Amino acid sequence: MRNPKDQPEARTVKPALPTNFAARRFACRCFGVNLPEMQRMLEIMRSREDEPDKHFPKTLNRVMLNEAEAGKGKWCGILITVADEALYNRIRRINSQPLIGCAGHVTERLVFGLLSLYEAISPRLNLDRIPCDEVLEVIINEVFVPTVFLKLALNRDRAERTEFDIETCWYLPVVKDGQQWGPVRTILQHWLWSVGFRNAHDLKKELNSDSSRRSADRWLSGDIVPTIDELHRLVDKFHKPVQLAGDKGDWKTRFTLACGLAHLYAAMDELRPKSSMAARRLLRDVQKDGVAVDDDGVLTDSLTFFATRLIQRRLQREGAWDEIVQSRVQATLAKQYPANPSDEEIETFRSAMEWGMNPGNWLLHFIETEAIRLIGPGTAPHSSMIGWSLSKRILELGIRELNQVLDAKRGRRESPRQP
Repeated sequence: MRNPKDQPEARTVKPALPTNFAARRFACRCFGVNLPEMQRMLEIMRSREDEPDKHFPKTLNRVMLNEAEAGKGKWCGILITVADEALYNRIRRINSQPLIGCAGHVTERLVFGLLSLYEAISPRLNLDRIPCDEVLEVIINEVFVPTVFLKLALNRDRAERTEFDIETCWYLPVVKDGQQWGPVRTILQHWLWSVGFRNAHDLKKELNSDSSRRSADRWLSGDIVPTIDELHRLVDKFHKPVQLAGDKGDWKTRFTLACGLAHLYAAMDELRPKSSMAARRLLRDVQKDGVAVDDDGVLTDSLTFFATRLIQRRLQREGAWDEIVQSRVQATLAKQYPANPSDEEIETFRSAMEWGMNPGNWLLHFIETEAIRLIGPGTAPHSSMIGWSLSKRILELGIRELNQVLDAKRGRRESPRQP
């Protein structure tokens, strides 16, 4: 009998996060972009090429898409492009024409901003000895949620007063009278009022078939999520030249975003029951953090905001925030006008005071210094970092912060239990 010590050691399989194409395919499913829609986009893209067979597969099938999700097959790279184009077509076009509306811009920035972040971050994380679902939870809580908060905050002025406000946001699940309301149900209610219906009963009276009434009843009760096309047809059917809270395009883009989020929330709840109901609380937590931002908006970029938040929290946790940021703000406030200043000196002094009173400017100064110290001004640990923009360098710092979060999780998992 063979000595157990002579047995080859079992290979440890490292956990693997979903591939870039798997992430895009999930986003596509949320917005109703499936194999037929991707096939149509492939045909459009092939028609633009002189030699399409060199660049694209002739047709798509489920086996090919499933292999690409696993990172296999020769067409992985081009399928990402096909998925991106099909997803953009769903979000920003209708019948090959631009779909213009207040929520369209937000949807596009949210979807493609989060996908780009995932693509940049996921290959750089240390997954050793941490389950995949825990790593995804870190990405969601520390990267995606702050980025969603940023997008909502930056776009409040583009929409209705309560539409993107965290406390009243139309797109977050909420409980009303003991029932969970998803985003489609909420948007439907706002749309009813905008076209002059007092309630769901008024709408059902105007529908011309029993099946349409039953469908509307199930949509309005939250029993099922309608397709984006069904909601767009509803908007067309009852469109009025003048209606509240936007025109036809505004409502179509709202329903597009609401449907995508409804499917996302359903996927979250399937993995962990009622987890979607935590979305508002998580966004409130980001708001409470009071992330400092600079005058030039460097720290409010999609690539940098999550990193800024992680760095600020670390400085506060380590007790370094007052020395690095707040003390400099206080020093600025203590400055006095020079004696008998000229108009030019007054303007210079005022500009310096305004700059120095913003904690975000001092935080950016610290982050720039950290980026030079850790990455280098003109050279870097990896040749691909040479010539990076400041935003990309801050992204790199953010990835380092994320790996520290994962290190802490790893340490907690491996620490022996106390008797």
